[in-house]
Amino acid sequence: MKKQVLSIYVLMAMLPLAAVSCVEEDFEAGEPDLENCCGVYFPSQRTSFLLDDKGDESWTLTFTVKRLKDEGPATVPYTFTVSPDPGESAVFQVSEIKFEDGQAETEITVSVPRDVPEMTGVEYTCSLSVDDPEYALAYGEYSSSMDFSFLIIKWNRLGTEDAPYGRWRDGILGGIYIVSNPGENSEVTVYERDDLPGYFRLENAYSAEYLRDIFEPSATLEEYESYTRNDRIIIDASNPSAVIFPEQELGVNFESGWISAASCVSGILDIDEEDSIYGTYDKASGVIEFPEESIAISESGYMDGEWVESNDKILTRLVLPGFSVYDWSVVLDAGLSEDGQLPVHYTLGSDVTRAKYAVYGGVLSESEAQEKAAGIAAGTETGVKEIYPGMDGASEDEDGYYLEISGLETGVYTLVSANYGAVAGEGGAASAAD
Repeated sequence: MKKQVLSIYVLMAMLPLAAVSCVEEDFEAGEPDLENCCGVYFPSQRTSFLLDDKGDESWTLTFTVKRLKDEGPATVPYTFTVSPDPGESAVFQVSEIKFEDGQAETEITVSVPRDVPEMTGVEYTCSLSVDDPEYALAYGEYSSSMDFSFLIIKWNRLGTEDAPYGRWRDGILGGIYIVSNPGENSEVTVYERDDLPGYFRLENAYSAEYLRDIFEPSATLEEYESYTRNDRIIIDASNPSAVIFPEQELGVNFESGWISAASCVSGILDIDEEDSIYGTYDKASGVIEFPEESIAISESGYMDGEWVESNDKILTRLVLPGFSVYDWSVVLDAGLSEDGQLPVHYTLGSDVTRAKYAVYGGVLSESEAQEKAAGIAAGTETGVKEIYPGMDGASEDEDGYYLEISGLETGVYTLVSANYGAVAGEGGAASAAD
């Protein structure tokens, strides 16, 4: 305790010493800005760019330059630097900064060289600086210099000669429009960033042909060509468990403004992280899928452009080139029994070519139904019947088949189905009462 008191008194004794040890310094005022300085500056603007190594977009970047005094013409001297050094073979074409009399705003363009492969994948920072006091103010809020960066991205096309395309299924447009043919797939060209695996770019996702097929299959292709500009679509699946659909225009305009879409996640829309809904990327199956209401849609001519939850009727999905998704589903709907006859509507998935089924008394648990389905597939179960296109004894409609099950006493039964296709099959189960 004594040591603590002593330290306090020592500190108090030192304070006056510190107060008297200040040294008075002399400051000299800087040179004032020139009276005729026109005050050239760079306003706030975009300063980060991603350039596509195989794209058709221009690699000429355009920046705005302004001046405070617009009297008289002026060609403004400036310096331009690039870091890191791209080498002597990288020649940047940079335009003049030129003002006409009475002109307060102009542009400067910087053309990035396309013929230097070594620049791909390297982020460069460029500086534009106006230093001449005749043109640049030394003081104040207006900056006479600006830095910008660019990264040349290498994109790798996915797929093979035998499987060159992925399959895109839209569930977004249904948030605003009535889609008459939901679930339709479109062939898309898919690219992946070389420096960021899982970051994909889709081409032709919303082609005129695809829009026609999902909205009005009987319409002519020409009717839908004016509704699309074939924008590229980006999907960020670099984190497979938190896939993002970045905010972007879809390149679709039904005369009510260009349609945009974005993931319902924090950092993109005004959503808390705990309420964010991400997509998933299963690398083993090559499938990227967005859960229900995980994507919002906006159109300037609809509700003043407010974001509307979408992706609720059909889930938006991308199947990467070389992968396939099979529909082995079966849906059983039992009708009302009459005179010992129980009608059952049997809907087979699009990849199911035939199905075998058997009826069991009582309600089976899921594990019991799976065991029975395995037995049906293995041929060890008795009383098994088969259903397939064109078979006798079953009427067919556009959604499936109608069967009549008879010979059973009143009670509860479980119908177990094992499905087959050209590639593989799996079983399913449903219950029906008689």
